[in-house]
Amino acid sequence: MAPDQLVDHIPKYLSAADQLKLVEELRDFENRNYYTTKYATEILQGDGWSGFDIVNFNDGRRDQIKGIMLSNSCDLDSTNRRESPSRIVFAPLIKVSSFMERLKSSGALRAEQIQAKFDSIRRQRVTSLFFLPAGGTLGEDHIAVLDDLHNIPLRLFESKTTRSKLFTLSQLGFYLLLLKISIHFCRFSEDLTR
Repeated sequence: MAPDQLVDHIPKYLSAADQLKLVEELRDFENRNYYTTKYATEILQGDGWSGFDIVNFNDGRRDQIKGIMLSNSCDLDSTNRRESPSRIVFAPLIKVSSFMERLKSSGALRAEQIQAKFDSIRRQRVTSLFFLPAGGTLGEDHIAVLDDLHNIPLRLFESKTTRSKLFTLSQLGFYLLLLKISIHFCRFSEDLTR
């Protein structure tokens, strides 16, 4: 989809000026800021946090990792009353340098293939990975692994004293995340008649 066609899909709650600004940023998203300093304490969709608990299914070991919130912001709002307790769905965040090192050490790809893979990731062309450039409190580039999802109870996460916010996505970063998870999880063109 061309950036000019994106205007039809820009959120209507934005002012006309903000809609045009977002379209301009999408035209050159690789050179834009993905983060904002707003909402320093809120828990929102697209936020990066440390302190997520995961369980390794191979050995049962528990660990704490960095992750990105994928649940809707309204589902993360503890003031919203529900019949059953809310859970946070999140994807792990890993350093791009660690990911690239794993590719190198596997020996499956040549150096130029690894560089091409990184370029595709940085340009948001790999549907299962969301690229996050250094910023917020991320000292280096990271990726969110969208095909390795986990969940924990919202109340448990809220009660953790070890958690800390890493970043809040800007309007551009948030819209890119929405596009990425929409493409990754909801492809209309699966070439299958049901």
